[in-house]
Amino acid sequence: MVGEPVGLLVAADESLRPAAAALAERFGLRLADSSEGQSFPIFILRTSGLEARLGDGDRGRVLQIDFTDAALERRARQARGEAVVRAVAAHSISGGLVCDATAGLGVDSFLLVHAGFDVIAIERHGGIAAMLCDGVNRAGRYPELRALFEARLRIVHADARAWLQGARRGEYERPDVVYLDPMFAAREGAALVRGAMRDLRAVVGDDAGDAALLDAALGAARRRVVVKRMHDAPPIAHGSARVHHELRDGVVRFDVYEITR
Repeated sequence: MVGEPVGLLVAADESLRPAAAALAERFGLRLADSSEGQSFPIFILRTSGLEARLGDGDRGRVLQIDFTDAALERRARQARGEAVVRAVAAHSISGGLVCDATAGLGVDSFLLVHAGFDVIAIERHGGIAAMLCDGVNRAGRYPELRALFEARLRIVHADARAWLQGARRGEYERPDVVYLDPMFAAREGAALVRGAMRDLRAVVGDDAGDAALLDAALGAARRRVVVKRMHDAPPIAHGSARVHHELRDGVVRFDVYEITR
């Protein structure tokens, strides 16, 4: 469901090359012998896991997904109070199937599974999708997290619009809720573009076709679509859909579209 290979993958050690080759084939990455002379970002498989390197030398930043991070664990313990969970649940469903159609680093998916939802996390970029799977595998060393992920989380490397259109046609299970947190150019210069979010954007770039993505989500969702936006950004322009209600949380806003068909 995903087209041309995206991203360069290097094994940090020769013993890891077979595993790197398998990742490259699965996620559409280009396997290289060395990162020397290559342009960034570069995905590097180490014994400590898969990482994205965004630059060389002292200025180079390294991005890795860690679902055992202490700060993330604290948020997970109170997941039902998180704004994304409240927006997705909308006080009307307990559990259900959520499609996180722009999964990125997986934080929202992580919080949603902790809140009791089954989650299909879709990521279009092969390197980030591989990092998500790597993060899940490393977290699997902890029995409680392994059981949670095995029961509630599925990662899919795909173009979200194509997947959602397939769900609408009955090719995949239709989700109760579709959640969108697209990387739109409108975020340029905003306070939110920092740290891991800035690093993710350096890898995947901006999303395009926001109205088309929303339209696909509205066609696939059984109950609602939730879109994360900057607090002062207008709703996504759409020919017929209107925001039913919104939930604000600091510098972000969650626009909720209820499905009435």
